[in-house]
Amino acid sequence: MMEEDFPRGKVKKKSVKSEAPEHVKPVHHKQSDSKDVLFKDAKLGPEKKKKARKRKSEKKVEDEVSKKQHREDEDSSALLSTKDIIKHLSIRTLTDETLLLGAVREIHDIELVISLPNNLHGYVQITDINDKYTERIREEQQKETKEVESEDDDNNDEQQELPTLHEAFSIGDIVICRVKELVMVKGHSRILLTLNPADITTHLSADNLKESMVLPGSVSSIEDHGFMVDVGISGIKAFLQTKDANQFIHNQNQGKNLFIGQLLQCIIKETKSNGRSLLITINRKSIQKSQAQSETHTTLQSFMPGTRLEATITYVGESYLGAVVHSTFKASIMELHLKDLAQSTSDYRISDTVSACVLFNCPVTKTLGLTLKSEFSDPTAKLKKSLFGGLAIGDFADKAKVRSVKQKRGVLVDLKKDVQGLLMATQVDDKEVTNLEETFKEGQVIKCRITDFNFIDNLALVSMKAATLAERYLHLKDVEPGDRVKGTITAVQENGLQVKISAHIKGFVPRSHLADVPIQNPHKIFSETDKIALRVIHVSPQQNRLILTHKKTLVKSKLNIISDYSQFEEGMYVHGTIVSIKKFGCVVMFCNGVKGLIPRSELANERIEFPEKIFYVGQVVKCRVIKTHEPSMKRVILSLRSDKDRPRREKKVKTEPKVAVGKIMKVTVISATPDGLNVKMETEEEAVIPTMHLSDYTMNCDLILTAASPGDEMEAMMFNNKGPKGQQILTCKPSLIGVSNSGEILKDFSELNPGMEMVGCLRNIMPYGLFVEFLNNLVGLAPLKDISDSYTLDPSKLFAIGQTLHAHVKEVNEEKERFLVSLRPSEVSMDITALDLLRGFLKEQRKILKKLKSAEKHKVLSGMTVGSIVTATLKEIQKGGFLCQLDGNISAVVTRGHCPAQHDHQPGDNVEAVILHVDIPSEVVELSMKQKLVAFAQTLEKKKLGKMDELKVKVELVKECFALASTDEGTLIYLPVKKHYNDVRIGADLLKFGQTCKVKVHGTVAGKPIAEILQKGGSDNNDENRKFIRFGLKEMEEKAEEHGVTRGSIVEAVIHSVKEGQVNVVVKGCIQGRIHVTEIVDEAPLHGKTVLNGFKLKAKLKARVIGYREMKQNKSLILTNQFTQLGLELSIKPSKIKEDYEVPERHVSAKKQLHSFEPGQTVTVFVQQFCSNILWVHVTPYVGGKIHRLNISKKLSVLTEPVRHFKKSGQAIQAKVLGLDDEEKVLQLTMTGEEKKEVKEKSVVNGCVKKVLADRLCIQLPFGCFGSVFITDIRDHFKDRPLEGYKEDQYVRCAVLDAKDRQHVVLSLRPSRISKHNDPGADQEVMTLDDVKEGSVVKGYVSECNEQALFVCLSRTVTGTVKLNQVSSYYVEDFASVFPVGTLVSVKVLRVNKDKEKVSLSMLPKDTELPDAVPEHLRGHFKVSKKESRKRQRKTSANRESDDSGMEENESEDEMVAAAAPRLTLSSGFSWDVDLSKLGQMSKLGAGDDESSSEEEDDVPPQKRAKKEKKNEKKNEEAEIQRTEQALMQEDRTPETAEDFNRLVLSSPNSSMIWIRYMAFHLQNSEAEKARAVAERALETINFREEQEKLNVWVAYLNLENLYGNEETLIKIFERALQQCEPIKVFQQLISIYIRTDKNEAADQLFGTMVKRFRSEKDVWINYGSFLMRNGKQDAAHKLMQRSFKSLESKQHVDVIVKFAQMEFKCGEPERAKTMFDNVLSSYPKRTDIWSVYLDMVIKQGDPVNTRNLFERVISLELQPKKIKFFFKRYLDYEKKFGDEGRVKAVKAKAVGYVEKKSSVLT
Repeated sequence: MMEEDFPRGKVKKKSVKSEAPEHVKPVHHKQSDSKDVLFKDAKLGPEKKKKARKRKSEKKVEDEVSKKQHREDEDSSALLSTKDIIKHLSIRTLTDETLLLGAVREIHDIELVISLPNNLHGYVQITDINDKYTERIREEQQKETKEVESEDDDNNDEQQELPTLHEAFSIGDIVICRVKELVMVKGHSRILLTLNPADITTHLSADNLKESMVLPGSVSSIEDHGFMVDVGISGIKAFLQTKDANQFIHNQNQGKNLFIGQLLQCIIKETKSNGRSLLITINRKSIQKSQAQSETHTTLQSFMPGTRLEATITYVGESYLGAVVHSTFKASIMELHLKDLAQSTSDYRISDTVSACVLFNCPVTKTLGLTLKSEFSDPTAKLKKSLFGGLAIGDFADKAKVRSVKQKRGVLVDLKKDVQGLLMATQVDDKEVTNLEETFKEGQVIKCRITDFNFIDNLALVSMKAATLAERYLHLKDVEPGDRVKGTITAVQENGLQVKISAHIKGFVPRSHLADVPIQNPHKIFSETDKIALRVIHVSPQQNRLILTHKKTLVKSKLNIISDYSQFEEGMYVHGTIVSIKKFGCVVMFCNGVKGLIPRSELANERIEFPEKIFYVGQVVKCRVIKTHEPSMKRVILSLRSDKDRPRREKKVKTEPKVAVGKIMKVTVISATPDGLNVKMETEEEAVIPTMHLSDYTMNCDLILTAASPGDEMEAMMFNNKGPKGQQILTCKPSLIGVSNSGEILKDFSELNPGMEMVGCLRNIMPYGLFVEFLNNLVGLAPLKDISDSYTLDPSKLFAIGQTLHAHVKEVNEEKERFLVSLRPSEVSMDITALDLLRGFLKEQRKILKKLKSAEKHKVLSGMTVGSIVTATLKEIQKGGFLCQLDGNISAVVTRGHCPAQHDHQPGDNVEAVILHVDIPSEVVELSMKQKLVAFAQTLEKKKLGKMDELKVKVELVKECFALASTDEGTLIYLPVKKHYNDVRIGADLLKFGQTCKVKVHGTVAGKPIAEILQKGGSDNNDENRKFIRFGLKEMEEKAEEHGVTRGSIVEAVIHSVKEGQVNVVVKGCIQGRIHVTEIVDEAPLHGKTVLNGFKLKAKLKARVIGYREMKQNKSLILTNQFTQLGLELSIKPSKIKEDYEVPERHVSAKKQLHSFEPGQTVTVFVQQFCSNILWVHVTPYVGGKIHRLNISKKLSVLTEPVRHFKKSGQAIQAKVLGLDDEEKVLQLTMTGEEKKEVKEKSVVNGCVKKVLADRLCIQLPFGCFGSVFITDIRDHFKDRPLEGYKEDQYVRCAVLDAKDRQHVVLSLRPSRISKHNDPGADQEVMTLDDVKEGSVVKGYVSECNEQALFVCLSRTVTGTVKLNQVSSYYVEDFASVFPVGTLVSVKVLRVNKDKEKVSLSMLPKDTELPDAVPEHLRGHFKVSKKESRKRQRKTSANRESDDSGMEENESEDEMVAAAAPRLTLSSGFSWDVDLSKLGQMSKLGAGDDESSSEEEDDVPPQKRAKKEKKNEKKNEEAEIQRTEQALMQEDRTPETAEDFNRLVLSSPNSSMIWIRYMAFHLQNSEAEKARAVAERALETINFREEQEKLNVWVAYLNLENLYGNEETLIKIFERALQQCEPIKVFQQLISIYIRTDKNEAADQLFGTMVKRFRSEKDVWINYGSFLMRNGKQDAAHKLMQRSFKSLESKQHVDVIVKFAQMEFKCGEPERAKTMFDNVLSSYPKRTDIWSVYLDMVIKQGDPVNTRNLFERVISLELQPKKIKFFFKRYLDYEKKFGDEGRVKAVKAKAVGYVEKKSSVLT
């Protein structure tokens, strides 16, 4: 407890006198100063000690008691003294620590204006609400500006949307605030306030907190049973229970839930843990009952504004009262804050006890300011503007009556009933009025005008000045767009003019609006005090913004003024200003930001290619409106042409069906079902009327269905003649029938246009929106954001299928025949009102009930009337109410709210109740037992309600289509609940039981009174226009000098916050400044290091002032507020802190700093953010830079994910200057080493793939260049489909081959070009015809195929020709299908004709010595004619074994198959690559040849054979039989039949090779099923111990299904194999099969499964990485390696890294591979195996420099001599092979030196 809170001793204290309010400085008071003054008086110390000793000794002496009492009376007299109290609150009496009670006066986007006592007002910035609100603002800002995906969080903080200030506060809210700072701006004081509980409760601790104490708080988190509240005291936790919060939500918060960061005024309900834990409440009753007690409020700081207390009057002055609280604390009561404004101080007496509320608390003077106004008894009450009777600023009070006159206070007048105004002496007349009491008399009637409101004093400020009364513009709301005004120039600036159009309103004329032509130097034309004619082009009272124009054409224009899109009409002529010129046309702006487009075709009668050469920004044009849209679309098309004929779109005509949609007819009910009515139409056809189509009112639909009976006739309309299941759908909805009557039915989609409004019904509800069905089966989608004006999360709870809806067409997609609609009531117009909807509902219900009364079933229920009294039998009492029964066994219910509060009813009792609603379909009656309603129902003479009467009613029942309310007498009135068919009422808009509201009676419908709920719009923001003031640099320096701060001085700065790119500090406790990120260090930090780490809040820094700057009040946000204040530019660079450093006298402009940088200069810059492919950086405090994505790094990983590498603000990087960006006014930089903005030949640059074509890649290059990579320049080693791994927006490294044309740069992606190494095994790179040698075999890609030849590209410049007869040895039916464009082929160069630039090629196997290029399944056979067959037979010798002329071809074919036998082959000649269907074709083809030969033989006449020939033939047959028998006896005989294979498998049942050959035998005969049967036999026969043999069969089985089966059969075999073999081996084999058959996608998916199932196997990760690398997916491989580290043991990481590095060398980036090897070897330098691998890779790369450097590194390591010897030997072998004699000797010398060195160590 602080001693200064309990002053003792004599009345006069020098310390207090020095702090009297009259001497308080107006700006920047410090509590420390007051403390110093208190303790400077040395006389007080001994005096207190003397008194203490004296009082102790006088206890024993009785006669001294009276003296002691006398001294205590003297002490108390000090409390009664009013010399040091604050009599009137003013700027002079405010200090930085004053606590105040205020009321929200204005709400802006970024600040609040607060009304304070005694006609003061202050400002609260958006960052001074509370810490949680500020934190959430920063999070939202980072999401918008950085475009970084935020991680989802389960915390409620992230789930709630941040409310704006307009949503968080409302006009009149009472708040507790603290004076943060008093700022002087051109002689005027501006009070800066804070609402942050941490700033308000700074002097409180846990010991001070007691029950019933008032505290400010803010919601910090939402818990299950309540809310955690931050009261601003460190270590204190406060909890608000849900039940207390719910009362506040329903009563004071308009039904809105509490949000994170919401401000609350709390009362301590209970303290725990010595005040460390608080239970608080915001309940209205608890706050009203709370009152400060002397036991709890023991310090001055415990009296928060809003605290209720009792005070004793100690002094009665002329204009204030003095008082004392708890006999300890001094207080004052200003005259304006007496209980009633009609009272004066003379109505109070000394020693009177009054109930008061703390208005302010000044700790410097130790004074409390009190108010006796009754409205402050509840601090949560709202002093809304409605207190002023609807008056607004600028209104006249013609008959204001003088109530009282005080010379010092002013004249108090009555403006309206209960509305008082204050007329200050300065506002009486333009001349000075010295005596108000002589000028005004009580009761006098005067005329005045309202100029302002004060919510905390509950007064309107008025004026009688003639100038004010005659003023046209008193507030911005009085100004209309297009008004012509006269203005006086107050300032001439480079960007425009500051003008004053009245005493209260200022505006701005932009530079582009100074004249019809551009003006370069406004100072030469305009001067201050000049009066000019102006016109208003933009006005925004909410933003206090007024923009004017001085363009003569616009000022004098007599054409229509456009300030809203609804004012446009086609054919209208208007004046506008060109604000933007695009390739497609010019954008023209009118008033209040309304824009239109002049398409390029409408700029003139002739076509204009370059609009920017004819028009200029700022030009005034007269244009004609040629096309308008709905105002909500904000689109209008304009024209400068004299005439224009615009063809209209032709409408599609469709034939109408038998019963056209929209036809209205009489129908007859056949039957009723729960889904609707089955009816018969006039055409005798049957149709269906769904239940929801029976009425527009959902409550009446079930009622109509209940009332309908077979034979009933009703009017219906065809809604859909092509409904589901062939049904025809009818509707009875009056709104849809009205569409038909009006003839506005759309026939088809072609008639749809944006802006149309249509009536439909809800067809389906989806999470992303609603599907609305219209006539003629047109269905539109209403996205979730467009279904309601309120935020809707779950539409299924608010809408019903079949509900009538009115829609506004927003967008039409003609190509896909889809359209979007909006259901927002604000966007959809309706001709009916809320009362019309209610009337329609009640009238329709009356007709239905009339029909039901005639039905016996529902006769009793339909006869019941709302408001009548009935006797009910009580059946059951539940928590929710009473269950009753009426006569006729009808169920009834009395809800809890309609039950008596206290009763002794028991089941079986008869009770009297009033009917509220009769639900006939459910057969339930809702009753009320409220005494008021029952009594009124029993009254015989009921008072009738008068039409247009305004009543206060209470809601008794709320249904979907109506609400039922009761008056004070008990009359029941129907109220509307919807304003629109689409209306969705949620939150505060939803009527609730027990809610009171004011209504206006509008007569009766069907005998039932109806009323309109009076709606009152929100308060207009009619507050005084805020004045924005800017400091000049000179004024800034003068202001700084007042605080002893000059340019170049060394100051002590306290860190206030660390922002992006700067450290915000405070100097001298009041001057704000910043230390820019570029002014922190001298030497360039390490690349990638951030310099903003390590700064802590409230830390002190030594800094030098290097300049001044303007600082926005809300500098942390992107805001439009123009108010600025003094700011210091500081530096903490060591070089600038030195005493000998001289600060330049003048500030160097940003423009000069920008031009001081030279191209090629290396600079250290600091990251700001990465956005839209640009890395923005800080270069100096006033110069920024931009680095395009293609220039940020040479590493593809950085280019692919730049945000991950440049995510820290303030990160230091090195860059080179390329030049200036004139448009952005920043430096263009690069981090890739270029010094000029050009692409050079033989250089390697970054590129981004923009398009993938059939034979090339289109690449975007740096500096606006574009290039292409031909298919032959993709890889060093040609492969099929080389472009397969590339996609759009992929980043690559490119070698520049030719850069003569910037837009057509020739590029190469060959690794040998990029890394500039020689790959001996690479395919030849053909540059010219000289590189093509005759007889050589080269590779190329097919570029074209026609009827004569095949064209093969050997390079981008050389193309060869292959004649079709030189393509293949086989017959090919369609060469184009066999060799599509891009197919890789091998060709032999036959001839090179350099003169004609032609190259002749061949693909024949005999030339290329390679297998035939035509796949086997596409090879045909050349057919031999009969004539040719006879010739061959004549030449055949007699001893030939066979006369089959087709055998030679078949043999050659077999040889070819054997030569081209790929992958898995068997000795029988079978290949797993041959498709089964093709094998069948080949068999048929061979069979056809045999038949053909036989036919030809039949044509040859038989010849007679000699006897000797017959004898030789018989002998040959016997020899053949003998050879066959001998062959069967041989063990190694090749089986040729199924029987042969059966004998083999019987002899060797466990041999997988025999079984596989058996399978192949069947496949060669096109018998796949038999091959499967053999595989099943093998799996059953082979012994289970022979695991490898079984695995071989499974692999063959998988091959079989992969080639001849389908995916389903393959997976089944795979799953079976997993169960019987080692799973990892089966996975590996199937992946090998997929890769071998080019099924890469399937292999990728299987690898993904493997790395999850076998995550601990490093080989799996390595194989997957190798697969990705080979297929060009380097980025995916990099991510895979990082994933593997999370699953593998740490000891395996090195092996994985080495393997991936090897892959990088072979398939990726060699530089990345080197980096990986270097990183590993830096940690494991003695791993010689890794060194060996590294050396092998570098040697294969063919880079001698890097190879020798690597050898030098390894031989310098401290290894065992044996290992060093190995590397020396390798080094020597390398130099012998690739070096010269000198290098060989050098290596030998180093080896000798190493041996000598080791020998010397040993000796």
